[in-house]
Amino acid sequence: MATETKDTFNQIWLKWGHATHIDGFFRAFQTNWFLKRFGLTYSELNALIGGKTVLEVGTGSGAFLHTLKGAKHAYGLDQSYIGVKIARYYFEDVSNVIIINQDLMKFAGKFDIVIADQVLHHLPDTYKALEKSVSLVKPGGIIMFYVYKKKGLVREFMDNFLRFFTTRLSDEHCLLFSEGMLWVGKCLTEINLPLQRWVYWNLFKCFYNEHFCRSNNLRVNFDWYSPKIAHRHTVKEVYKWLKKLNLESVFLHVGESGISVRAYVLSQQETVVG
Repeated sequence: MATETKDTFNQIWLKWGHATHIDGFFRAFQTNWFLKRFGLTYSELNALIGGKTVLEVGTGSGAFLHTLKGAKHAYGLDQSYIGVKIARYYFEDVSNVIIINQDLMKFAGKFDIVIADQVLHHLPDTYKALEKSVSLVKPGGIIMFYVYKKKGLVREFMDNFLRFFTTRLSDEHCLLFSEGMLWVGKCLTEINLPLQRWVYWNLFKCFYNEHFCRSNNLRVNFDWYSPKIAHRHTVKEVYKWLKKLNLESVFLHVGESGISVRAYVLSQQETVVG
């Protein structure tokens, strides 16, 4: 993992790691968004992970591990020692949840299911990070991953333009900028929610959800404007990855912000048809 990425997310979890556990609406929203993107109901997810070993790559402060507690063993992997410290605090007495502080690219093991949601695009090479994640899945197991999607020309231009400056700011100044974007999002929402969504998807990121606590609203904006690495990809690229890594996609969702894939990891004797 790039040092810049590690440092950025250490700061993110230091500031807002506990809020991801305490804000019940955020956790419910996170779970429901995950289920929608990967084509599952809550009962289907529990049936999928029941009796299985599950690894969440980039677990951060571990909030999503609450959703994975139904697994035989749920492992949370993250390079951020601050995120891991917070995750261990909340799962100290949960015997089937194990938190690991290590770089994905140096990690070894085999799991029935590997989830790499909203993390691979923050690493130096998205494909290599996905390849490494796939190598951690047992043959016949499942990989679930999400990467940022390339958006329209205007939004991509604005993202590149704004992030050119924000990724060079100190954490304090980037935080101030993110507070400004939160204020813009809140004002637009109060004027007209469809207007806020149009600006958000077509011009620049100004996240605001009236049901989130302020900390999680601010974190979502900072999480976009602070990390120096935030690759965006096309659906065509993702299909190439699936073929190259011998993955059989069972669900692929293309949303406004990213591309989510749930796929089987085929053995060397098997191959993807088509």
